[in-house]
Formats: sequence, structure tokens, C-alpha cells
Amino acid sequence: MIDFHTYYESINTAEIGYILHREYWNQGIMTMCLKEMTRIGFQLLKLDKILVGHTLANQSSKQVILQCGYHYEYQSLAKIKNNECIAMYYSMYRYEYEEGK
Repeated sequence: MIDFHTYYESINTAEIGYILHREYWNQGIMTMCLKEMTRIGFQLLKLDKILVGHTLANQSSKQVILQCGYHYEYQSLAKIKNNECIAMYYSMYRYEYEEGK
């Protein structure tokens, strides 16, 4: 599952979230999906910025995010399944996407 789960209208920015069953890890599926969602966000939805994050413990998601051209922006506490954890957030701006095409 991958989606734009939050839209910040005042800054024309959306946040992507994703999850993939363990059986399908390490096959390039999520990298392909995140690249396509990035394309949709900038080309079709005309977003100015896209955010995507991962928990500190999930280094595989970090690699997916970096492979797709996102850069580190900030970290914060996140609540996942009633547990607090550190989440790392990455972003890409429209001009970065257009320069990288």
C-alpha cells in the first residue's frame, strides 16, 4: 500500500506513506512505487513539495527513500501503534524533481 495520506494545502505539499508485506521486500517494488507516486505528485497533482518518512529502526525504507532522490529534512517523534518512536523525514521539491528528470 502506498498513498498520499496528508495534504498541507497552505504549502501545496503532500506526505506519502507506504507499507509492504515482508514477503515482497528486496525486490525493488517499493522503489518503483515511490518513484511513480513522486511522478504523480509533481506532474499530475502539481505539488510543490513531497514528504516521506521512516522510523529510525527501518533502514530499508531509508534506502528506498534515498534511491528515489529524496533528501533528509528533519526528525520528530511519531506515534505508531500507540508507541512513540523517532521518525526521519525526507523531502523533494518540484524544482529538484524537474532537474533530475
